[in-house]
Amino acid sequence: MSAVDLKQIADFTKGFVDAVSAKLLIEKDADGNVVQRERRRFANAAMTACRRAWFVGQRAEEKRVPAVNPFSKLGL
Repeated sequence: MSAVDLKQIADFTKGFVDAVSAKLLIEKDADGNVVQRERRRFANAAMTACRRAWFVGQRAEEKRVPAVNPFSKLGL
């Protein structure tokens, strides 16, 4: 997935969210090599912000944002 790929709200499945969370956990250097360090705090903060944004968006746009929040049960 490149930085310019746009995702529709329907694309945010539990599997997709798990994949994004897993990618945020691993740090890579400029050459793309995996650095042996997890960024758990960073990944948890990002997923918490996404979970909150989903709930806020669902309250504001009930018809457009599904009630099932794929970020809600990540075990943060």
